[in-house]
Amino acid sequence: MFKKIGPNTVNCSEGYTVELVGRNELEYREAEGRAIRFYVESWAPRADILLDTTSPMNASGHLLNSLELTKKETAKAVGRIIVALKFMGLEVHLKETPSSSIAKYSVRHQIDGIIEYREGDYVFRCRSEVTPLSKTLRVKLQRARASWDPPHDHEAITEAKLQEIAKRVQSSLRAKTVIE
Repeated sequence: MFKKIGPNTVNCSEGYTVELVGRNELEYREAEGRAIRFYVESWAPRADILLDTTSPMNASGHLLNSLELTKKETAKAVGRIIVALKFMGLEVHLKETPSSSIAKYSVRHQIDGIIEYREGDYVFRCRSEVTPLSKTLRVKLQRARASWDPPHDHEAITEAKLQEIAKRVQSSLRAKTVIE
C-alpha cells in the first residue's frame, strides 16, 4: 500500500520510499538504510519520465558496480520504482541496462544544455547546442577547458582520453561531436 508523503515522495508499506529529487534524480530508499539514485528526465512537470537504469549511484553520487548492486537487486528496485511512479500518476519509460553488465560509463544530456560524462567517480561536463536548420545536436568538447570535476580536477585529461570521451558521447547521443 502506498502513501504520498509530499508532492514528489511516495512511501510503500513494503519498506521502501521513492522520491523525485530535483530535476534529474530519483532516490530509492530501503527501510534498511540503503539508498540508490537514478538519473531521470522529464520534459515537463507531471509528464512522462525517462528512468535511466544504466548507471545507478549511491547516495554520494558515485556509480555502483556489479558487486555493490546485482542485476537482481537493480531489477527489484526498478520494478518498485515503476509501481510507485505510476501511483503518483506518472508514466515511466526505461533506458535499459546493457546486457553485459552495469555500465562502465554514462553519458547524460541535461535539460540546461550540459552533457555530463561519468566514468566511475570521475565526472566531465561540457556544453551542447542544437543547430536549428540541421536539427542536430553539437557537443563542444573544449581542449582548453577539459578537466575532471573535483576531487579529480588536478588530473589532466589527455588528448587520447578526450578523443575516447568524444566517441562515447557521440555513440551514446548519436550526435555530431566537435572538439575545439
